[in-house]
Amino acid sequence: TTDIYTLSLHDALPIFIFFGIYLISRQKTDKQTALEIIKIMSEDGIKTMMLPDSSLVYLNKFSDIEYDEKFNKRERKIKLNGEAYFEVKSDKKRPFVIETSRSVTRVLGTSFNLKAHAGSEDESIVVTSGLVEFSDKEKGREHKVQLKSGEKANLGKVLMKETNTDLNFLAWKTGIIQFRNEPLPKAVAFLSEYYGVKITLEDAQLKDFHLTGKYEKKSIGEMMEILEMTLQIKAEKMNGHYRLKP
Repeated sequence: TTDIYTLSLHDALPIFIFFGIYLISRQKTDKQTALEIIKIMSEDGIKTMMLPDSSLVYLNKFSDIEYDEKFNKRERKIKLNGEAYFEVKSDKKRPFVIETSRSVTRVLGTSFNLKAHAGSEDESIVVTSGLVEFSDKEKGREHKVQLKSGEKANLGKVLMKETNTDLNFLAWKTGIIQFRNEPLPKAVAFLSEYYGVKITLEDAQLKDFHLTGKYEKKSIGEMMEILEMTLQIKAEKMNGHYRLKP
């Protein structure tokens, strides 16, 4: 009986060694995989960073990007959640690829603003220089548009390309707000999103008002004072909520 037990243990020893080596290797692989992903978050302020290929990224508030440690070695690929402005360094051998929850953007060297919050039904991109390919991630590259400077694409229920007419698509980065004969309801909707506060029109006649002007790095309080003087209206604040009245 002792001889049989000894033989069985002897035969099983290589198996124990094999599994021991396997487990150690698996742990090392898991650690390496965990270390390969780099995630950068902007939290409640704008964050500027330089990627390993010297491309610049400006992250809007509450946005983040992820990329592999091998970025710029074989490919330049990142994932974006939120909004960011990119200044991509030209490299014809390694296209710059951005994936979001719904879209894929491919460029060689260009500048553009991409807005793609996870869970949102709409994504948009505005190109300021160079050439960009923007496609529906689910439908593939056959459903794509090519954009040059001054052009915009929206991905909602369908993918649409148009000339950009939004004066404030970079206001989050520059701090400059511009309106050109903008209907007050649209201007107020933008200001509510920009400042993160609730602003409402308390009288139907205000819907016929229009706003024109350029405002640089104004606080919400300063902006309300400007509306009061420019439009001859009253901005009442209550519990952080602004109500505009005649």
